[in-house]
Amino acid sequence: MIIVCVACVALASVALWLRPRQFTTFSDAIGYSLIQHDIGYEQIYIDHSWPNTVNTIRYAANLDVRLPGRSPIYGQLECRIERTTCFYSLPSLGIMNEPLPDLVEERESPVWLLWAEDVLDHLAGRG
Repeated sequence: MIIVCVACVALASVALWLRPRQFTTFSDAIGYSLIQHDIGYEQIYIDHSWPNTVNTIRYAANLDVRLPGRSPIYGQLECRIERTTCFYSLPSLGIMNEPLPDLVEERESPVWLLWAEDVLDHLAGRG
């Protein structure tokens, strides 16, 4: 019985570990992507400029990324259909049309799931 319980916990941990990251904001998604590129950042500002999206279903915004000890880095966020199929570019960092995952609606996760995600992120060196 103990072996079955350990196997279930191990299987659940692996499933949680392999689950793709989900984000509720573009700032979080871009920040995670920057970390994957080994680029530390302090803040990400997103300025939705309405002239870029008048009479279209596309979404566009200007990016202002603050890196430690550097002047602001500017770029662009573009989505093909509203806020899905999105890409961002920060040319001065060599990042062009980097895909972003689609955002998910914010929902309250069970406490045990938040704890498990934090533990796995810490073990993977992501948190």
